[in-house]
Amino acid sequence: MNEDKQSWHVDKKVPLALIVTIIIQTSVAVWFVANLDNRIAVLERDELRTEGKVKVNTDAIQTMRVQSARQAEKLSNILRTVTRIDTRLERSNRP
Repeated sequence: MNEDKQSWHVDKKVPLALIVTIIIQTSVAVWFVANLDNRIAVLERDELRTEGKVKVNTDAIQTMRVQSARQAEKLSNILRTVTRIDTRLERSNRP
């Protein structure tokens, strides 16, 4: 009954190695969380950079599509012109 009234306390029978192990584990956990926070910050910064690059690339792709369509139209016009020239040459070479 005398034991029930006593407040909680560390018994001298707790090995020093256990206390040191708990301190080391706590320190490693704090270090890991701090390192994890740093890695998350780096990833967030990289994500913002990547989003900017995606926007630039999307704009460039759209510009290239427009240029490609224009070049296809010009090529089509050149082909029609060459065909007309070829037709005229064939007509002029006939006796």
